[in-house]
Amino acid sequence: MIQTFIEKNRKLLLFYYWVMRIGGWMFLALAFLAALGHSFALATRIADWDEFYRYYQHDVPWGTFTNGLPTGLLVLGMAQLIRYLLRTDHKPDWILRNADKLLYTYTAILIGYYCWRGATEVLSHFNEPYDFPLRLIMLVIFILVKLLALIGVAEVLRRLLPMFEESRTLV
Repeated sequence: MIQTFIEKNRKLLLFYYWVMRIGGWMFLALAFLAALGHSFALATRIADWDEFYRYYQHDVPWGTFTNGLPTGLLVLGMAQLIRYLLRTDHKPDWILRNADKLLYTYTAILIGYYCWRGATEVLSHFNEPYDFPLRLIMLVIFILVKLLALIGVAEVLRRLLPMFEESRTLV
């Protein structure tokens, strides 16, 4: 069943493979450049503590660090999965072999990041009781769904790859 789907959609899968491979490397390059740029910007402000702290708290796009690198690895992992499905003699590459561990690590990093950012938000908005509980509940729901989805994808990959390998030995 999987082989017939792959044979029917080989050209489309090849197109997706190349788009994901190029896009994944672009995500990684942009995340690296953003990290380098913001590290330089922080280093130039280190003499003035107030300016350093303001830049560190508000101007540094933390999403670059928490989303740029992991998104690039995720996209490259999907490209490796497509290549693994297209080639019968191909073994899984490093990202694909370790996808579950990488997703668990990313989830742990996000838990730490969200706890740290949540604590700073709670302390900075503690005197605004009118809408703070609603914002907090919505944020917790968003974070839990995101973290559970990452764990779910890791579990699915951990169970799917051995099934793909076993189906290849049967063919």
